[in-house]
Amino acid sequence: MAGPDRPMWTCSRCGRSFANRNQSHSCLELSTAQHLAGRNDLAISIYEAVVEALESCGEFRIHAQKTRIAFITRMTFAGVSLAERWVDLSLISPTVIDDPRIRKLFLYGPTSWGHSVRLNRPDDVDEQVKVWLCLALKRGDQETLDPNAEVPPVTGRSLELFRTAFRATVEEGDGGLMVRAPDHVGEALGLVDHVLARVRGVEYPTVLVRDAGATWVPVDPGLGLGAGDVIDLYLRVAL
Repeated sequence: MAGPDRPMWTCSRCGRSFANRNQSHSCLELSTAQHLAGRNDLAISIYEAVVEALESCGEFRIHAQKTRIAFITRMTFAGVSLAERWVDLSLISPTVIDDPRIRKLFLYGPTSWGHSVRLNRPDDVDEQVKVWLCLALKRGDQETLDPNAEVPPVTGRSLELFRTAFRATVEEGDGGLMVRAPDHVGEALGLVDHVLARVRGVEYPTVLVRDAGATWVPVDPGLGLGAGDVIDLYLRVAL
């Protein structure tokens, strides 16, 4: 069972609750005040503007981490990383947000698109950003979760921002070693041939192979991988 009706799993060590059982996480105990200590007034005021916007959307929890502050309902749906002159806001949306303010685009699942926005002042948290935050909160509640949804191909400006990652098993194909991309990744890359693949920190250009409705990523033979190896593969579009 998936979605908002599935029981939450609670870590026995730190007491945090997650939508997925045995969710990978850090049990580091850090308060919001500790995270904000030493931050300048600009960064704190932007953070407070984000929190105020979210409070108009619904209930959520705040969890301070070492490098960011996360906003959580059933799952993490947004977060902020504070710098001296700006705050980077990350948020999840069920669909791609096409806006020039989006700096990075990540595909985590069929209805889980991660977006990165740089906020330079509190006023940057405008009505449009509030709409995005409210959509993200609903995604955190898993109201818009659909693991079987069809994913339209990424097009236009979003191609320049696109990133995705997945874990898969290396297989032996007619053209050598290849990894099959999950269906939602293949759909998102539907109009793309060339990508940059990264495995174990090594990035290389490659041409996607489409066969029998599947999308395959050829594996660089110089990586020393063999059939049956399980790898974390990161992709970004090569324009």
